[in-house]
Amino acid sequence: PIPCICCQVLREITHFNGLDVKRLEIHGKLGIITHVVVAKFEFDSHQDRQIIDFSRRGSTSVKRFLLQYFHTCEEEGYFLLQDPLSSFYERERTRNLKVKDLKDYLDLPMEEAARKMNVCPTVIKKICRKSGVERWPHRKIKSIEAKISKKLQKLCSIDERERESARADIDMYKRELDMIYQEYS
Repeated sequence: PIPCICCQVLREITHFNGLDVKRLEIHGKLGIITHVVVAKFEFDSHQDRQIIDFSRRGSTSVKRFLLQYFHTCEEEGYFLLQDPLSSFYERERTRNLKVKDLKDYLDLPMEEAARKMNVCPTVIKKICRKSGVERWPHRKIKSIEAKISKKLQKLCSIDERERESARADIDMYKRELDMIYQEYS
């Protein structure tokens, strides 16, 4: 590691491609990334280090750099060898999730939503309970969507009263869906 006076190594990630090793060190203070050190150790013992300063740049440039770094590692055939703090950062990520973060997954069964969010169902349950949501709404949403689907077929009816009744019912069901989704906003 490169000695830093004002910061510490927040995260160290190592990639390996069978011969060479790449190490990414993220330096800074908790919540602030000051710079990163990219080191490449080649099989023939050649070593290359690069320091990228982020002290005057925002978090979007850090994110952009990290995405590009991981994409390049993947393209070059490197795989993740070591990330000792990954479990800590995963706990931090799930701790900061809010009920609004679940909104895009409400129409899925809880297990599938958890899989897509890369968390366990227990995390989703805790978020819901903390926010006062008693039940996962997947089945209710599917039920309302099925009712809307049935009423849409009645819109093709010859009878004007039946079409008007179907429109009114569809509007009522759509309001019910909106209320469910608003609960997660």
